[in-house]
Amino acid sequence: MNALKLVYDDLPPVVEMPKEFQHHSVQITIAPLEKNTTPQEQSTNNPPAWLVNFAGKWQGERLVREDEGEYESRDELK
Repeated sequence: MNALKLVYDDLPPVVEMPKEFQHHSVQITIAPLEKNTTPQEQSTNNPPAWLVNFAGKWQGERLVREDEGEYESRDELK
């Protein structure tokens, strides 16, 4: 089996693999081709972007957790 190198100018949402690579152990590395790129480090002081867009966004009526009731009685394990 030969190595496969794919270069995309515009990476699609799904990358299809040739059939001869399917169902085998493979190593896939995806790296940007732009020069002077460094791994992004996330500051521990700021929440991630998805959390900023999520937190505090509920605009409906107040959510109330209902009482769970009584737990059923089960036989003890022996």
